[in-house]
Amino acid sequence: MCHYNINSLVANNFTKLSSLEAFNAVHNFDIIYISESFLDSFFSSHDSALLLKGYQLVRGSICIYIKDIVPIKVLNVINLLECFFSEISNENQKYILMPLIRSPT
Repeated sequence: MCHYNINSLVANNFTKLSSLEAFNAVHNFDIIYISESFLDSFFSSHDSALLLKGYQLVRGSICIYIKDIVPIKVLNVINLLECFFSEISNENQKYILMPLIRSPT
């Protein structure tokens, strides 16, 4: 699992997304949380420019790239607090994940 404060996923013609892909090629994360993506309503979760091969994208104030094989359920999105509750489970255990970003304003 990785949490990356990317400070605009689409800046400079998606170069930060390319950097994220290269970093992930080395570490092969199952889940990547992205804070400060600055994705507005112009972009959809299915926009080909935002996709990482083998991952699905879930958008909120924090974005999550989830490896296609990971069974995850989004429980709640609270945009005011910039947090994302999600549940990962396997046969024997459940984990509740919540990356939280507190805005300085």
